[in-house]
Amino acid sequence: MPDIEIQLTQLITLTHQACGQLMNSIDVAATLPELCNDLVKYNGVLTIEELQIAFKKGYRGEFGEYFGLNNKTYFAWVSAYRYGKDRANAKIAMQKAGENETKKHEPTEAEKEAIIRESAILKFNEFKTTGSFFGNGNVTYNYLDKKGALTFTKEVKDGFMESARKKLISEEKLKKTDLSNVGKSKAIDDFIKELEETEKHQKVIIEAKRLALTAYFIQLIEMDEELKNLI
Repeated sequence: MPDIEIQLTQLITLTHQACGQLMNSIDVAATLPELCNDLVKYNGVLTIEELQIAFKKGYRGEFGEYFGLNNKTYFAWVSAYRYGKDRANAKIAMQKAGENETKKHEPTEAEKEAIIRESAILKFNEFKTTGSFFGNGNVTYNYLDKKGALTFTKEVKDGFMESARKKLISEEKLKKTDLSNVGKSKAIDDFIKELEETEKHQKVIIEAKRLALTAYFIQLIEMDEELKNLI
């Protein structure tokens, strides 16, 4: 699943395992959004395969001594890799490997589920720490729903849909007051109409799932439950 958040979660987890260190899920969840944003902003040209190489070279000490596994260390590894000769050599090696590889290894269903589960736990821990979570949470919602963890009634789900629709429409109307959107009034009005008239608009569904996931996390916190114990 091509999601930078999930891929980095897996990479950080594997890095801790390779270094023989225990990972603090709460700290990772709290700092993951900043790491994702910084990597996309400053090193967005790198592929996930190159990030994996950067991390591997980093914890092996090929970029010098490092102090602790944290965002500062990860960003230093990625920057050292990007601007060093290692990247050119690695790209050539990956290209050759791609030419010789008849079938790319795909993670098993069990491996995929383990990654999604870990991401869900990190997202919950992030919410406990900051009151919000990175991304729209759709993957986590779908996973928890499939596991039977979400027990919202149809009426409650309909309520989330209605709240999501009103929220999105309100945000679009607010855009019309922004001077930077001068000349976009018709496009905004057309989108508002689309939100109002489309019963199951994709953006409304996505937002409704985010609201539902938020409500579920609040329930767990109020009951003093840990998500990792329920899935």
